[in-house]
Amino acid sequence: VLEREKAQFDRLRFLSLPNVTPVAVLIDQHRTMIATVRARDPDAAEKAVRDHLSEVLKVTEQLSARYPDLIVNDM
Repeated sequence: VLEREKAQFDRLRFLSLPNVTPVAVLIDQHRTMIATVRARDPDAAEKAVRDHLSEVLKVTEQLSARYPDLIVNDM
């Protein structure tokens, strides 16, 4: 699933570069993901990954309006 969706996330990340989440926040999110995996806490790990991946979704609606030919909402 991740491989299939990676291209879409990469496109969104590239288009959102002017409005990116601060690097310190992203590093903290990665540290949290690693810590939850090391702690063998699948519920916390899932939450950490969802929180991290939701960063790109915060700007998706704006990007879709700005680049309608590049982003298709197929949900």
